[in-house]
Amino acid sequence: MGPNVLAQTNLQLYAQRLQSGASAEEMARLRATYDLARQLFVGAYRPSHKPFLCHLVGTASALSSWGESPALIAAGLLHSAYLYGDFGDGARGATDERRRLLIAEAGAEAEAIVLRYTQSRHATKELADEDREYAVLRLADSRDELADAGPRYALGKPTDVGSDQVAERERILAAADRLVGPAAVSDFVDAYRCLDTLLVPVCLETNDRSFHKVPPSTSPIARHPLHRQFLRLTRKFPLRRAG
Repeated sequence: MGPNVLAQTNLQLYAQRLQSGASAEEMARLRATYDLARQLFVGAYRPSHKPFLCHLVGTASALSSWGESPALIAAGLLHSAYLYGDFGDGARGATDERRRLLIAEAGAEAEAIVLRYTQSRHATKELADEDREYAVLRLADSRDELADAGPRYALGKPTDVGSDQVAERERILAAADRLVGPAAVSDFVDAYRCLDTLLVPVCLETNDRSFHKVPPSTSPIARHPLHRQFLRLTRKFPLRRAG
């Protein structure tokens, strides 16, 4: 990956980690973590209509570029699991069963970071030093939020990170410098420059405010399930013409 460029796919993230000298053991854990994220966020999108899985990969990529630990990178891939992930259990939040699953795939250290992120996500916007891992994860989430000038497309999403207010930007830049260092500051400066200069056509803007899912087979040409079943049967057992 080039400077200031975030991975958005699993293969780009794998290449980034391999170039950083990641071990085979770490890569196997990263693959398992990604595969779980892939299951939990099927059909999920950001307000900008960016696939949510790309956002998770981008968050992990930011952490990787800043030299963070494998556990924190894995947590980046699953940071929204307890908030928005579809476990298929009808439950909400960090249940014991869900936690066991994350521990099995991502590791206990990564799961503990995801849990803290879940519990503190909406408590405060301040990025304090008391829990550096949580604060840096929040920064990485914001870094991908700015990737490709995302806030310029999602006008309906309330966000601090995409704000034009000088005070908000200074707050994030100060936290990036304090918690990570010059590399993170440079990333945010470049991202804000892109945000300020990109002109997005009105036809590409969305008014969606939050995470959402798009179910399959919702196109205008989608057929009734019984009709689809009939078509499968006719392909399997072709009807004979009367001769």
